[in-house]
Amino acid sequence: MSAESDKLKFYINQSGNTLGAQLEFIERLKQRRHLRQVYSEEECDVIFAFVPIASRAGTDIETALQKITQTSKPILLVVFHHTFDPNFIAPDSKWFVKREDVFVVDILFYEDEGLLRCPRNDMALKSATDFLMSVRAPPDILLIPVNPRPQRRIRICVAVFVLAVLLTVCIYFLVISREGQNGTPTTSTIPLSTQQTNTTATTQQPNITAATQG
Repeated sequence: MSAESDKLKFYINQSGNTLGAQLEFIERLKQRRHLRQVYSEEECDVIFAFVPIASRAGTDIETALQKITQTSKPILLVVFHHTFDPNFIAPDSKWFVKREDVFVVDILFYEDEGLLRCPRNDMALKSATDFLMSVRAPPDILLIPVNPRPQRRIRICVAVFVLAVLLTVCIYFLVISREGQNGTPTTSTIPLSTQQTNTTATTQQPNITAATQG
């Protein structure tokens, strides 16, 4: 297999202006995965959808996805949040996505600085790389699902349920313990005076005078 054929082919679908940050994103992905850009959706292995947030995350993402018709090709949706703060807490965009063929990552960028150097972006690049590694993998070694949101939601629900059960059990035993302490009547130990009646058995032996009359 040639080096070119081994490269994963991607097609770009972009909505809005990311100030060139998408180019840096692609270059950093190429350091982790062999990629080659193609210019038709039919030819690609995966679609890169770049969406900068201009107004509201949910609205911008929905508008961008409406421009991508239902396709058999997996979609890597990269949501760009414009901020100068590397610690900015951006909304988790995957909650706005209903389609199962879309994998979502969030990226922080700022004007000429491009991608911010921050743990959030490092995590997004790693997640995107793992996703791309799974695109052409056989089903039995598929690394991650296209959209892991349902599985994560199930795990969260199970964890919350287990926590609720444990909390209920703890409260139950705490209440029982307190009721046991408050409900037990105070028992005063009254010393019992045992008067033993010393019964003196007076044995009166009759003095028998044996008069011997001779």
